Formats: sequence, structure tokens, C-alpha cells
Amino acid sequence: MSNSKIKLNIITPTKTAFSDEGIDNVVIPTTSGEITVLPNHIPLVSSIKVGEIRIHKDGQIIPLAISGGLLEVRKDSELVILAESSELAREMNVEQIQAAYDRAVEAMNEPLDTQGDMSRERSLEIELNRLNIAKKWR
Repeated sequence: MSNSKIKLNIITPTKTAFSDEGIDNVVIPTTSGEITVLPNHIPLVSSIKVGEIRIHKDGQIIPLAISGGLLEVRKDSELVILAESSELAREMNVEQIQAAYDRAVEAMNEPLDTQGDMSRERSLEIELNRLNIAKKWR
């Protein structure tokens, strides 16, 4: 494979969310800030936070929502992302995501212990991210 393109695999516990060998660059929200992985990037391992991944291929942008995970940049321009969950923007249903977001907001108003509050806050963050991406790339 030519090193002028990135081989990208985004894998979740239930599926391969995205796989392509002809990627120009990938913008990823890491816990240290947003990074852009280019062909021949140095090897790297990093944590990914809830956010938007933007895959650049042949002048097009392919956006995905991600709920966190890990990335590994390997030699020979290979990028592997292990995601808790990931979803292509073009496959998102705004109405379904809005309903999930509304349920997450309602859950925040219910009494619960501190551990439950953290889980509810994370659910709210994930649904808000999905909703924003779905609306942005409609």
C-alpha cells in the first residue's frame, strides 16, 4: 500500500463502523485536544473523547460521531480506532436522536446517587454530541 494514503479502521464492540485504505487525513477529538493524522504520521496511542471525527477523502468530508475510545497510529500509515460507539452522520436519524436526547435530559431530573449522576451526565453528553453532528451534517 502506498504511504500517501491512510488505512483507517474504526471498530466498535459490535461492528466495524468504517474501513477504508484511501484516506487523506483524519481529524480526531483526543483528551489532549483535536489532532489531525496525516499519512506517515509518527506512531501514537491516545485516548479519544466524545466528539466528531472528520475523515477527509478525495476532497470530501465523512463525519462520524464517537463516544470515546482509543486510537493507535501504526507505521505504514495505518490508523486503528477502537470506539465505544461510532456512527456515520449520513446514517443518523435526527428525530430518533432528538428523542434519545430528550430522555437523557428527563433522566437528569430524577433523583439518583453520585455514580448514577455521572452515568446520566455521560449519556446526556453523548446524545447531545450525536444530535449536534446529525443536525450539522444533514
